Amino acid sequence: MNRERKDGKTLKEEIIEYLRTRIITNDLKPGDRVVELDIAKKYDISRGPVREAVRLLEDQGLLEYKKNIGCVVKVLSKKELKEIYLILSSLEKLAINLTNGILKNEIIQKMEDKAKEIEKYIEEKDIENIIESDYEIHKQIVLNADNDKLFQLWDSMKTNYYAMYLTVLNKDPNILNRIHKKHMKFVEVLKEGDLEQSIDEITEHYESPYRIIK
Repeated sequence: MNRERKDGKTLKEEIIEYLRTRIITNDLKPGDRVVELDIAKKYDISRGPVREAVRLLEDQGLLEYKKNIGCVVKVLSKKELKEIYLILSSLEKLAINLTNGILKNEIIQKMEDKAKEIEKYIEEKDIENIIESDYEIHKQIVLNADNDKLFQLWDSMKTNYYAMYLTVLNKDPNILNRIHKKHMKFVEVLKEGDLEQSIDEITEHYESPYRIIK
């Protein structure tokens, strides 16, 4: 079923928004079950659109299926988080190395714009857009290297972005109050074009949230 709603959203889109909002606002916590039948009853619909919505949220890294349990809100183990951070930071440091630490002016501008947006989204408590802006900042580093294969590898990790954020937020909700300054400093260091300092900053940027989990 894919009929249009009054606000223009399809049923699938409406369910995706409903579930994503509940997950991001911690109404559904990591490990909580998501029962397709219950959602179908809530909307008085068949399970088809619910199943489609759940599959998309799986692709986005917000949900996962566990044997003998069913669909649950995804939470990363310390090992998984460490591995993801290692891969992302290594690929970004490779991208920085390929340009000897130099970022194009338009790349710097986009990073600065996204860092400023984070401050606005924090005030609005808009976690979804905070996560998207964070992703866009790091995306610019890899795009700057102009290496398609490198970007494909880095971008393939996007499905873990929400789970990464929500795992850390679940341990330390106050991290939101530090995210804006953290990313402003991150951009300021990288725009200086000092390769060694940029490498150190990327390493610290990824290691600091992991220390929260440890």
